[in-house]
Amino acid sequence: MSSQDQLILEEIWICPPLAFARFGQSPYPMENFHWAENDYSPRGTAETVIKPALTFNIDPNGNISAYLPEEIRFKDKGKWRPVCPFFELHGRWSDGHEGPIGLNELQAAKLSLNDVVWYVEAANRKAYHYTLAEGDLVAAAIEIPGTDHLLRPILGNSPEGAENPLIPPGVNVPLGHVQVIRPNPSWPELRLRITPPQGLIYAPSSVPR
Repeated sequence: MSSQDQLILEEIWICPPLAFARFGQSPYPMENFHWAENDYSPRGTAETVIKPALTFNIDPNGNISAYLPEEIRFKDKGKWRPVCPFFELHGRWSDGHEGPIGLNELQAAKLSLNDVVWYVEAANRKAYHYTLAEGDLVAAAIEIPGTDHLLRPILGNSPEGAENPLIPPGVNVPLGHVQVIRPNPSWPELRLRITPPQGLIYAPSSVPR
C-alpha cells in the first residue's frame, strides 16, 4: 500500500455477537471470575471453585481502568450485583488486518471518535409473546455519538399509535442503561457496556392492592 493510499474499513461487527446480562439491584456490577479446579481431594469439599479475573472499572465519565479483585461478591447488603456485559467494535481493513477497532486503527484510517455513532435497540417481549398484540410490545432505541461517554438510560415504550398500549403515552419503563467507554492508550478499543434493569415488577395502577 503506497503512502497515498488510505486504509479502508471494509466490514464491521460487534464482538461478542451474543452476551448475557443479569438483573441486579446493587449499584456495583459483578466482577469477572474464571472457573478454577474443584477440590476433589480426599477431605476436599468438591464444591465449585471460582477465581477472580481481570475486571474493568468504569467511572461516571466513561474512563476505563482494570484491576484484579481480591474476592468475588455476588451481593451487596442483600442486593444482587448485575452482570453488565461489554461489546467491542471489530472490523476488517483493506490491508487484510482484522480485529478490534481502537484509536490507532481510527487514526490510520483518518477517522476519529467524532465519526463513530452507536445505535442500541432493546425490547421486552414477554407480554407480546403471549398475546401477539402490538400494544404489548415494549421497545426502545437510542443513538449515542462516539464522544458521549456518560451513562444513558434505555427507556422502553409501547409502539406509537398501537391499540391498548401496555405502556401509556408519556410513560416509560426503564430497560437498563448503556455507556460508551472512553478509550485510552492502555485500553484503546471501542466498546460499550450494557447495564440491565433492576428486575422490578410492574402492574396496572388501577388494580386494587
